[in-house]
Formats: sequence, C-alpha cells, structure tokens
Amino acid sequence: METTLLDDYQKEIRVRIGGKEFMVPENNTLLRILQHLSCEISYSRFCWNGDCHNCIFAYRAGALEKKALACRVKVAEGMEITHLPDGIQFN
Repeated sequence: METTLLDDYQKEIRVRIGGKEFMVPENNTLLRILQHLSCEISYSRFCWNGDCHNCIFAYRAGALEKKALACRVKVAEGMEITHLPDGIQFN
C-alpha cells in the first residue's frame, strides 16, 4: 500500500496499546503508527530522528519490559506498549 505518512507494507500486524488491541501496518515506527492511529501528538516535543529522546516508551517483549525510542523502533507482531511518551495522548 502507498501512503505519504507510512513506509511501504504488505500486511497489518496485531499490537496492544494501553490495553487495547489494534491491527496496524507492519514495517513502520511506533511514532508513525501512533500518528496513523490519530493520536494527539505534541509535534513541537519530538525531533522524529532520535536526537531529543522525548519519545521514549516502554513495551513488553515476552516477560521483559524494555524502553526504546518510538521514532526508531518498528512495531512487531504481538508488541505490547505499556507506557507512551509524555506529549502523546491516545484517543
């Protein structure tokens, strides 16, 4: 599929954000996926390239909880987002 917001993808994958399950395009960063899901994003807080570190989020990978930058990490099947960065409100 083609879109100016998202990188190319072949299929949608299942992720969990804030306890809700979503089907989202694979091969895209979490920050773009949140934008795609129409989250309210305070654009002035984020550099979108990893320099500012304002987009740190927490996610569960198996039994471990990890932290990463939402502008750099691509979503993965079954990913569970446990904490969103300040400046992003999930509607």
